Amino acid sequence: MFESAVHALMKLCIAVGVVVVGGMAYHLYGPPAGEASALLNRIVCQARRELNAWQGAPASRPAPLSTPAATQAPALAAAPPADLIPLPGAAPASLNHSMAPLEPLPPTPDLSPEPLPADVQPLVAQLQQLGVQDIQLTAWGAEGALHRFACCAPLPGGSGFVRHFDAIEPNAQLAAARVIDQVRRWRVTNPVLTR
Repeated sequence: MFESAVHALMKLCIAVGVVVVGGMAYHLYGPPAGEASALLNRIVCQARRELNAWQGAPASRPAPLSTPAATQAPALAAAPPADLIPLPGAAPASLNHSMAPLEPLPPTPDLSPEPLPADVQPLVAQLQQLGVQDIQLTAWGAEGALHRFACCAPLPGGSGFVRHFDAIEPNAQLAAARVIDQVRRWRVTNPVLTR
């Protein structure tokens, strides 16, 4: 417990240090406030024009964002909007695309739990002896040709937390056997769980 508190304190110190040093670096080496504001203003204006042109609305020059003229850098403020380079992948203003309706999504397979087959019942009994809960077998894959066997094992101490296990196989019995193997290995590698 003491170790986790020390780790949390170290993470907090590192996070605060990153914020402080990053703020100082931006203040010292970042662009002047007026220059960044003017550039942002140009980007927003060009984006509005491109959006209006793409939607077929008449191109109107939107009012610039409120930026005092004294804080604008002369080179950026004097540059005409025509010299802006369009974003990669953006449609040119001269194209007027008509939007086609989207096709409906294909139906999704039913993922409700399947009844447990008789050959899987003995494996489920083994899992229940290991303390496993919430056992589910569902069809899996595009055509439902695979089987997903899933369950949860509670962590000791009554914490309310669980460990999730699952396996996907073409055979339901094989998927259940893989999950049993996962649970057993988990219990062996964590001796505190056997109490």
